[in-house]
Amino acid sequence: EHCSPDHVGRFTLCERFGTLDATLFSLYQAMFGGVLWGELMHALMDLNPIFPVLFALFISVVMLVMLNTITAVVLEAKSEHACRPEAKILERKECMDKFEMIFQNLDHNRSGDISLQDFQHALEDPQLLGLLAMLKLDVYDARTLFSLLDRDRSGVVQRAEFILGCLQLKGEAKALDVVKLQDDCSDLQRSLLEL
Repeated sequence: EHCSPDHVGRFTLCERFGTLDATLFSLYQAMFGGVLWGELMHALMDLNPIFPVLFALFISVVMLVMLNTITAVVLEAKSEHACRPEAKILERKECMDKFEMIFQNLDHNRSGDISLQDFQHALEDPQLLGLLAMLKLDVYDARTLFSLLDRDRSGVVQRAEFILGCLQLKGEAKALDVVKLQDDCSDLQRSLLEL
């Protein structure tokens, strides 16, 4: 009876805060722009002068929580991004050390370089193939891989060529194909320049 339409303020109060569902929905609308805060505060003021203060406190706390959450997410994303270069450098150093160890195992006569025959023979070792696969270096064609590693076309792969070449080829199988394509383009360009 006190929510009759002849009392406009009371009607808004009952409509917005008459039940728990209506109250929660009104607070939701206040947070996400469905209703102006001032409308709700005027309706609450008719009931008790402390309610608008509590309403303003609710809005302030929720907004601060939302802003802090967004800030935390952004800062966490930025801190992860900032740590990545260090992790990549460390990962690259570890890979270089492992490729150095592999090269030393391939260089049986300790000459500082590997021939195609030595390379093909070494790639028959399942343990070495497993290590290369673990390092994400796909070896499906020893001759192609050797020619990609032999950048100076000397017929042997030196330590630096091996390590840098393996780092460049490290990754999915597609990386080997892309580097092979680049190598073929370089050969074609050299042939054209010789003409």
